Amino acid sequence: MPLSSWNWNLQSSSKKGFRHDVLLLYHRMLDSGIRPNASTFPSVLRSCADLSSLQLGKAIHAHILASGCHSDQYVASSLVSFYAKCQCIENARQVFDRMPQRSVVSWTALIQGYARTGSSCKAVEMFEWMQREDGIRPNAVTVLSLIPAASLHSHLGDGECIHACVIKLGFESNSLVATSLADMYLKCWAVENAKRVFYGLRDKNEISWLVMVSGLARNGYVGDAVSFVSRMLWDLNLILDSTALVNLIAACADTGDLEHGKWLHAYIIKTGVELDAFVGTALLDMYAKCNSLESAHRAFKEISDPNLVSWNAIMHTYAHLGLVDDVMELFRQLKHDGISPDSITMRSCLLAFASSPTYPRESRLGECFHGHAIKSGHFDSEIAMANSLLDFYAKTGNLKGAEELFSCIEDRRDVISWNCLINGHVLNGFYKEAIMLFCQMETACIAPDTFTLSSILTACASMGEQSFGQCMHSYLLKQGYTYYVTLDSFVGTALVDMYAKCGNVGSAYKVFEEISCRDTATWNAMIAGLGQNGYSSEALALFYRHLKTTGQTSYADSAIATAVSAHGQLACLEGGRSLHGHILRKGLESNVKVANAILSMYSKCGMVEDAESFFRGMSERDTTSWTTMIAGYGISGRVKDSVSLFEEMITKGKAEEGVEPNGVTFLEVLWACCHGGLVKEGWSYFERMRRVHRIEAKLEHYCCVVDLLGRGGYLYEAYVLVRSVAAKMDAAVWGALLGACRIYGELELGWIAGEELSRAVERHCDYHVLISNAYAADGWWEYAARVRKEAADGWRQKPPGWSRIEVRA
Repeated sequence: MPLSSWNWNLQSSSKKGFRHDVLLLYHRMLDSGIRPNASTFPSVLRSCADLSSLQLGKAIHAHILASGCHSDQYVASSLVSFYAKCQCIENARQVFDRMPQRSVVSWTALIQGYARTGSSCKAVEMFEWMQREDGIRPNAVTVLSLIPAASLHSHLGDGECIHACVIKLGFESNSLVATSLADMYLKCWAVENAKRVFYGLRDKNEISWLVMVSGLARNGYVGDAVSFVSRMLWDLNLILDSTALVNLIAACADTGDLEHGKWLHAYIIKTGVELDAFVGTALLDMYAKCNSLESAHRAFKEISDPNLVSWNAIMHTYAHLGLVDDVMELFRQLKHDGISPDSITMRSCLLAFASSPTYPRESRLGECFHGHAIKSGHFDSEIAMANSLLDFYAKTGNLKGAEELFSCIEDRRDVISWNCLINGHVLNGFYKEAIMLFCQMETACIAPDTFTLSSILTACASMGEQSFGQCMHSYLLKQGYTYYVTLDSFVGTALVDMYAKCGNVGSAYKVFEEISCRDTATWNAMIAGLGQNGYSSEALALFYRHLKTTGQTSYADSAIATAVSAHGQLACLEGGRSLHGHILRKGLESNVKVANAILSMYSKCGMVEDAESFFRGMSERDTTSWTTMIAGYGISGRVKDSVSLFEEMITKGKAEEGVEPNGVTFLEVLWACCHGGLVKEGWSYFERMRRVHRIEAKLEHYCCVVDLLGRGGYLYEAYVLVRSVAAKMDAAVWGALLGACRIYGELELGWIAGEELSRAVERHCDYHVLISNAYAADGWWEYAARVRKEAADGWRQKPPGWSRIEVRA
């Protein structure tokens, strides 16, 4: 067979994409003793490039040199293109520089090579040299090769320069070039530029429309993307493909845009697009991220042939909510359908067990999955599987199991492994152990990430350990983690929360102001911190500053509850009512935490009727709701209503889950009985708290009961109660007893209480005044004068009292 026939067969196979056949034919040709010529090599080099076979291509290059065909312009251009596609740009440049004469094809091949390797500046430089040095006019392929160079690294300046060259060369009307330019602008986040290029294109085809739809969705312009889809459907009768649909649905999921997500679902149904596993999984993921669980489940049911990815997606959705029964049911269906679960499936199950509120019940199931992971080989081959098991054991309180597992993976631990164990100790209240683990992590030379740092700061906040929290702050700055403090809101928020919970509001606010990208959690932490430390006015000011400067309309329950509580602390009724109206407009009144804050605000402002009306209208009430209303009745003097509501709460507790009195509830009803003179009822509740509800009485309860008995004249009984638990008593209890003795003229018992109180108090100037008055009533003027003199010392000065009223126009 002559050489021309061999070349024809090589070119034909190359055009059809039979790359291996091309190389086989070339090998057979050489075995037949046929020497290749310049027409042979381009097809062979193209196949080597498509197969990324660098070594074979270099061997062909040697054949080219031996045959003397390297000076051929077409062969040399093919060599440049081969090396460029294999990302050997230096070899491509060497071949290019040795070419006696260069064409637009060789220049284009070199520019493509630079663009592929990310050297956008070099690609632009070659594009300019091509015109200036060789005087060669670029064609559309050259321009199309250059545009992705700007897209790859989002170099908008380079992209605008290329756009100018396109206009100068007259290619702006070329649909492929214009579409590529629009895509480049979208990848550089220049949406308006992309729109101008697109609208300026006369012949818009399906590709250009799809590029715009996908690009707008990628940039978060979901509404604009949906408008484009609507025009495609009604004006042009074009239908989105599955790739574009998935991009759009994913954008809705990322932005939480449920409305447009539902529109796309309706579009899929209306246009008859098959809901395959690819599109269906994207839909259920979107519904899951938008907290529409029922819709996510329906989307899963609509998938014609769900694959393992689809099953994993719906299982992961249920797992995040701790719905163990649903996850296990899906797992059984998966096995029934003959689909083998992978490590992601098992990790979703473990996540469900760890997130379940009834996790002790699920511990056995988790251990079964541990055995399954070992048997299937996933435990030994994947550190992610081991980390999921670690997280499961840690979150379910089995720290011993977590530590044993942690020891088993000593040679494979990564930062996630350490995070799981540290966070597990923090969640279970072992804060010191978590800090020790962090020190061990540092010794093992594992760099902490933001999750590690925030977990340790949470431990410091929970312990009130400001000194170690400050050390962590210094550690961040010393290690060069200024980014974590000033730019990363996750760690910055943890620092703010730590300082606030340790009572150092000044440092918390300083860190807050240093954080450049504050998110909602950062604002909420600072607002809540101010409120918890008694800075009600400052908390309110920051809350309204948050609304004004960010235009934020969604915030955490803690922030809005803090703002409402601050109005109550300041007795600012009008401001509280205004905020209540804002809450109603935003539909936040159904949140129990916010509703409880509103209830407390009305009670503290003396509007007990409004509080009562709001309480009765609450859709959901917990123990705090009942306790707040009981306290509100007590504050306003409606003792009988307070006691009656407490009895109603006891009755409700038998019928409604979650309504059960706690120590604070009993304290409020005891205070109500104390101020209403209901001695027998109060003592009955005190006994009921200890014997029926098994709630341990604290100092506040004893103080209240002693005051209750003292006001009722049962001084001896009060003294016996105090003596029976003397180890738990402090100045407040003896002070209550002394005050009652003074009222009823029990001087002997009052003297004993006064002596005990004298030994108990140090800086409590109020109690020194009480002791002095008791001595004076008994005629012991010398002792009274001495106590007054001690109370007059500078460090025992009684702070002046203050009150606040709201002036209304």
